[in-house]
Amino acid sequence: MTSAVKRGTDYEREVVNMFKANGYECVRTARSHGEYDVIAYKKNGYKQICFIVMVQCKIKKQIQKEKHKK
Repeated sequence: MTSAVKRGTDYEREVVNMFKANGYECVRTARSHGEYDVIAYKKNGYKQICFIVMVQCKIKKQIQKEKHKK
């Protein structure tokens, strides 16, 4: 796995964990190259889907450089 692919995969997993920590169930569409990398949804007490979030994860070099400065 290339380092760019690994960074993207790690970031997608970070996004999934963030949603799961807030009560969502998530699906990561690994290497789909589609419009969405993560689909998160929250159910109400009757197991009906009441909120859906579709996320495309992007990492920019500028953000990574700022993170390494700290």
